[in-house]
Amino acid sequence: MRGIPMDSSRSYRYLAFQCMKLAEAVDDPVTQDQLVLLSEAYTSLAQHAEEKARLAQAEHHQAA
Repeated sequence: MRGIPMDSSRSYRYLAFQCMKLAEAVDDPVTQDQLVLLSEAYTSLAQHAEEKARLAQAEHHQAA
């Protein structure tokens, strides 16, 4: 089984941060809400990538 690299997690977290920065910069409440939701989605993807990486690493250690 091949895990997702931690770089994916960092990338997702960076995108989440950028979405929040944009949400703070725009005046339109609808756009702000959409950017916050997108940030939350990227955060969820980062957490999922981290969990997959942890599981892959645990499987690798068990196989060794």
